[in-house]
Amino acid sequence: MGQWRGKILFALILYSAGFATAIYILAPSKFQEVSSRITNSAAGTQDGTAEQNGFDSQAWAASVRVGMSKAKSFAEEKALQVADTVKTRMEHSKLTNSGD
Repeated sequence: MGQWRGKILFALILYSAGFATAIYILAPSKFQEVSSRITNSAAGTQDGTAEQNGFDSQAWAASVRVGMSKAKSFAEEKALQVADTVKTRMEHSKLTNSGD
């Protein structure tokens, strides 16, 4: 009974990771953002949909990209801390076991 719950949890995590990766990849980089602003300011807004709806998808995508970058750097930092902690505990346990 516990196996199907684990499979569902794994599938949910995998799906979420794929979705987050897609957002991260599709979000414009800073270079694309700057070049699109220059193009829009030179040509004017083509259809004005961003201003009419009050929702700018480029700004939203850029903010999601920044958030994902922060989360990635945070995760890398914590992974290194955990690796150091595990390494020191393993060394400590080896020393205590060899002393017996």
